[in-house]
Amino acid sequence: MPTDGVKTVFAAVALASAALASAAPVAWTDWTSAGATVEGTLALDSGPVSVTYAGSTFFTQLGSGTDYFSPTTPYVSAEVSNAPTAAEMIAINDVGSRTITFSQPVLNPYIAFVSVGQIGSGVTYTFDSPITKISEGIGYWGGGSAVFGPNSFTGSEWHGVVRIDGLVSSITLTTNNPETWHGFTVGANPVPEPASMAVLGLGLAALKRRRRNR
Repeated sequence: MPTDGVKTVFAAVALASAALASAAPVAWTDWTSAGATVEGTLALDSGPVSVTYAGSTFFTQLGSGTDYFSPTTPYVSAEVSNAPTAAEMIAINDVGSRTITFSQPVLNPYIAFVSVGQIGSGVTYTFDSPITKISEGIGYWGGGSAVFGPNSFTGSEWHGVVRIDGLVSSITLTTNNPETWHGFTVGANPVPEPASMAVLGLGLAALKRRRRNR
């Protein structure tokens, strides 16, 4: 059972998430190199944050090629005001776990997906953190649907955005079914609202005080 201190931190993250939940530009990853890992950068207000993807790929777009994030309908919402950067995407087609790592913790990062699963043959994504569906719609390959759980979703030709809830240093995501291919990219709010970060700081401070007083 969570302690009062842990509950305080959870509450602080929830309040920070709520404060950020208004339409704002998102900094989407600029993927710059693809080899044994795929490397990119998030341009945040606090400075550049390196993003590393470790896992298998089918192909990687580094700023050239087809814009699979068009039309933008699945990616723009009351929370996210801009679609991912054209032709900046990692595509996969197999089963397994993969990890996205940030050089410093990121609050409530987003993952935008293109064409997860096929009609009649869905693909399930399972995450190591809670997720929230932010938007969905008819994308480059048409329209489909997804069924969501607390930390997973099953997509059938699904295009949309999910938010990873909390302050995270890495995201592990696992797929259960192969398909021709689907793709994704990662983003974050470049300028977290000061009030949001202040609330989160209060929660962490309360937890530290509780530990000192034991």
